[in-house]
Amino acid sequence: MVDMQYIYVNQAYAEIMGQSREKLLGNRMSNFVKHKLVFWIKVICGASDGEIRQGTFHSRTGHWYEYITAKSSVPETRSLVMINIDEQKRSQHTNWKQRSARAWPSSAQTLLLTGSS
Repeated sequence: MVDMQYIYVNQAYAEIMGQSREKLLGNRMSNFVKHKLVFWIKVICGASDGEIRQGTFHSRTGHWYEYITAKSSVPETRSLVMINIDEQKRSQHTNWKQRSARAWPSSAQTLLLTGSS
């Protein structure tokens, strides 16, 4: 498969894409997704019958999303769900920074940052 056509789009997805629902509907994905078109086609269409694929990605607009894709109940179609996980990623980053700060004494951090002469 080389391309896909939008047959249903909700408002949230349209906003993620920076387009109106009307502009997306009936058009091909390649008209709007230039950056990682091959990746998305493989993810969305690569799932076999009954298989659910999921993962996370960081968009070019700076947001984090979890995606879930599977074959749809409508013949010859696939479903894609994208969930904004910015808050979860911020929380993970904060927790990582806190764990890192506890793992090293402050003097070790200073030595690591300043290096040796």
